[in-house]
Amino acid sequence: MMENIKFSVIIPVYNAEKSLEELYQRISLVFEQYEKKDFELIFVDDSSTDQSYEIMKKLHEDDKRVGVIRLAKNYGQHAALLCGFRNCIGDYVITMDDDLQHPPEEIPKLIQFMDEHQENDVVIGHYDHKKHSFIRNIGSALSGYVTFRIFHKRKDLQFTSFRLMKRMVADHLCKLHINIPRIGNMLLLVTNRIENVTVEHHIRKYGKSGYGFWQLVR
Repeated sequence: MMENIKFSVIIPVYNAEKSLEELYQRISLVFEQYEKKDFELIFVDDSSTDQSYEIMKKLHEDDKRVGVIRLAKNYGQHAALLCGFRNCIGDYVITMDDDLQHPPEEIPKLIQFMDEHQENDVVIGHYDHKKHSFIRNIGSALSGYVTFRIFHKRKDLQFTSFRLMKRMVADHLCKLHINIPRIGNMLLLVTNRIENVTVEHHIRKYGKSGYGFWQLVR
């Protein structure tokens, strides 16, 4: 079992002012209840245009376990994650979205699976029922097909942005030089020891996705 290991939770943020405080509170409670209190939470502000940065800054002032990185322009979710990887200090890295569609209460499932299957390097949350829009699901399906054809991804393996990885994987990802990074595809360049664990996926609670039709096509 992993004991007294520090976890880094990295969350790219874009215009998520309504969800950030609840997200922080629920993540903190999960680690307190799970007795894995040694963690840090890193928000990477991808040049938000609402009050997200001000809220994150206040969370940092109240709790030094919260780190905030503010990007000068909007680079996208995957570049923001890489920035977080370069600045985290945990032995295990957890990534999740800012919109509460990834319930923080599902984090222990990722940790438990890694505890019990230490031969793996990455554990990725798999959804029985996605709560994305129709267009978003089409984009994910197309992306998955391209990954299967180009990177020879196993057919039974599903990629989502809710994942836990060993620190060495995050470090290797940062060393890859790719113009348009996509963390899922990049993982296949680092390791084949990747497995899924089933987690819940909730309906977006606030606002709308930053992924429009053309962003998904791109």
